[in-house]
Amino acid sequence: MAYRYRRSRRTHHRTAGWRKWAKTAVSATFKVLGIGVAAAPAIQGVKDNLTDPARIPVAVGYNYSGFDVTNPGGGINWNQLAVGVASIVTGIGLAKLGGILARHV
Repeated sequence: MAYRYRRSRRTHHRTAGWRKWAKTAVSATFKVLGIGVAAAPAIQGVKDNLTDPARIPVAVGYNYSGFDVTNPGGGINWNQLAVGVASIVTGIGLAKLGGILARHV
């Protein structure tokens, strides 16, 4: 009930056409950038193993987790794990930032 009352008292206005498109463009641009940043380790793993396609899943998994399944005794490469986690967090952050900026265009 309170929500309906608050909503009915607001003044409604149309958003300008150029502003709608600007919001969409800003949001879409940041989402694409976020996807690109989050997928960068996977893209690198695919690019490094184009000649040996059977090794692509191992390389992609290593680029994100830092653990090489072909050498289980080697342990975790913590630097690579940090790079994989940071790329995912940065990608999500960019997508979120784009949504916030699009609201203020």
